Amino acid sequence: MKRLSIIVPLYNSARYLPRCMNSLLHQDIPLDDYEILLINDGSPDDSGEVAESYAEKYSNIKVFSKENGGTSSARNVGIKNAAGKYLYFVDPDDYVLENSLGNLLQRMEDESLDVLRFGYIEVDEQGRPTESCKHPETPDYSAGVMDGFSFMEKRLGTACFVWTYLFRTALIQGNQLFFDELAYIDDTPWLPRVLALAERVDSVGIKRHFYTIREGSLVRIGNAEKSIAAQMWLIEELCRQSAQMANGKGERWYRKMISHSVLSLLTTVGVNAYDRKDIISSWVIEKGLVPLSLNGAAFHNRLKLRMINISPAWFCRVIHRLNS
Repeated sequence: MKRLSIIVPLYNSARYLPRCMNSLLHQDIPLDDYEILLINDGSPDDSGEVAESYAEKYSNIKVFSKENGGTSSARNVGIKNAAGKYLYFVDPDDYVLENSLGNLLQRMEDESLDVLRFGYIEVDEQGRPTESCKHPETPDYSAGVMDGFSFMEKRLGTACFVWTYLFRTALIQGNQLFFDELAYIDDTPWLPRVLALAERVDSVGIKRHFYTIREGSLVRIGNAEKSIAAQMWLIEELCRQSAQMANGKGERWYRKMISHSVLSLLTTVGVNAYDRKDIISSWVIEKGLVPLSLNGAAFHNRLKLRMINISPAWFCRVIHRLNS
């Protein structure tokens, strides 16, 4: 059995794929120990051809081609076909620190972990750290094995990027933990479902993953209506998940994440869809989302959350004026 399966969804990725692949192939583990699953999600560019060229050269690379269905469906193909003991999700415009995966795998094995989180660096297309990376909100990467709910409450924060984790494949496949293929934002609702079933989770703060911010990437597309619909769906999904958890487990994290998501939603409305402020503000109130929890919120967000608790529509007006 291979130690690791690396799942890479491909869509309009030909330009970035060589950098990603070179980083994945220059690792401190033998090629026979891991596989790279390249999922061509009906890409209209040369991503499929580039992927096939790597598969011809390296025996540990497999290419799967499918009709376009989005990142979630591509990742699900990877999950279903993974033969490694552990899973790692990598986006094709990102890349990994060379000779770094062996140490992470050893940590997973030595501690019998279900999930291991590691650090990342946000970079631009030239590999330079972004401005936001110079003053980051640092998650809690302190070491110490704990169950998934404890990890959610004490360390997770609001960043749910699945590419900063290794996962035990049996946990994912055995519980059929697939991504929601209709979701526009897929990482955030998927990760807590995994952690809810994880018995042993740990963190390591060393930064191994380089997350590339590029124009035209899915999460950066300037479609206000699509973004608003996605954020509303996410809030409802988080509320649904929270209600299903037994004995209030994870409640504090869910309240924090819902507060963060409502803040993001209303900020989007105030900046890009001000004409919808009354409709969305009423929706927030009708859903019983206010008062929002301030627990775990960054200092600069606490005032914003307090404003929303007084009046979501007022918050939208303030944000709109500040950005006019």
